[in-house]
Amino acid sequence: MMSRLMKLGLFGCAVLVCTVSLSSSHTNRNLNCVYRVDKALTWAVGDSGLILKRSGSPAWDTVDVAGIVQGDWDFHGVFFLNSNIGWVVGEKNGDPNSHLGIVLKTTNGGQTWFISWPSPPPGVGAIPFSDVHFVNQRHGWISAGEKYTLRTNDGGYTWVWMLAQGRGE
Repeated sequence: MMSRLMKLGLFGCAVLVCTVSLSSSHTNRNLNCVYRVDKALTWAVGDSGLILKRSGSPAWDTVDVAGIVQGDWDFHGVFFLNSNIGWVVGEKNGDPNSHLGIVLKTTNGGQTWFISWPSPPPGVGAIPFSDVHFVNQRHGWISAGEKYTLRTNDGGYTWVWMLAQGRGE
């Protein structure tokens, strides 16, 4: 199956248009974000735990994350600083009233992942994470719902919730 897609991140860091060829085993899941690290390396994420990596060939490899049931998560954003260091963000699927956000981080090209579930601010229900961007190994942001942004100064191990300017109630 051939698909044409375009992704514009909340942070305006990149617009990517590409043709993605997926095998029949992936065609029943939405592909939500594609990020090209360099000429040889591209990552893609989607619904029901879909994480794909393409390294220099036309074939996409499925990436597994130990510690979670991937099918329980819809991934919406992916960002890599280089071939080794990257992040994936998304939300728990299946229950429309429970949008628990998830952050995955790898420092070895997706071989292993650090998993975190940043808790929302007091009095705020769970909010899905839709996009992620880093400027270096320590400083990054996640868009969360319509009103919030999370920021980190330690590479994504801890997150601070911020109300987006002009989005308060």
